[in-house]
Amino acid sequence: MRELRIVKGDDRYAELAAAVERHEFDLHFQPIVRVADGKVVGAEALARWNHPVQGILGAEAFIDESERNGLIVALGSLLLMDALSQLRAWGERLQGTGFVLNVNVSVRQFERPGFAALVLSLLDALEVDPIHLCLEITETAEVVRSIERIRENLQRLRAHGVGIAVDDFGAGYTSLSMLRELDISVLKLDRLFVTRLVEIPHDRKVVAALLAMARGLDLSVIAEGVETPEQAEILAGITCPLAQGYLYGKPVPREPFERRHLRR
Repeated sequence: MRELRIVKGDDRYAELAAAVERHEFDLHFQPIVRVADGKVVGAEALARWNHPVQGILGAEAFIDESERNGLIVALGSLLLMDALSQLRAWGERLQGTGFVLNVNVSVRQFERPGFAALVLSLLDALEVDPIHLCLEITETAEVVRSIERIRENLQRLRAHGVGIAVDDFGAGYTSLSMLRELDISVLKLDRLFVTRLVEIPHDRKVVAALLAMARGLDLSVIAEGVETPEQAEILAGITCPLAQGYLYGKPVPREPFERRHLRR
């Protein structure tokens, strides 16, 4: 295994800034499936850093640091453009499929004036139907503090058909506040709920209750981190609509994702 060199402070900032400038980042795609029949109905676009020395690095190697040093807006814009360009390239393959590509967006992007206008203008320029895009925002206390600043952007995007998902729902204390304050369309249940479904019956009751709440609010639900057939069977039994995890496929680059999951 190649040793990971830890870079701190100004050196880390300079390295990340240069990587953004050189566009060293790429997207991998993990399928999102319909639990009832396993059909692929979408994907999550996940960032990877094609590091010139260390090889392909996952998001844990750069996202948090990018948030801390302020590079996340530039990086997020780069990745969003890549994702929209990919939707454009898939074009006819997506017609009539209802396929949705989920893209992670930082709260720092969401709270910037004009963010919604930027996304909508890109969709228009690339001739991508907004119904194929869902923006994921992670449940954090920072989101609650920024609700007033992000609400306008979010409402405008939803009005044009763009989906909005709360990632890692249930992992923090902000969940119900976000549902009350924001026009959300999708809940992504944190993987901790799924991990213990088989061993802990009480967790099944919790997930079933969350699903009932979501149905009452006309929200879709994606269960994250599904790794075993037993977990999938339980989710089907409690009528969870969508799921994502290694059972259905790991994140892979564009070409293998297309071969395995998109029709010609």
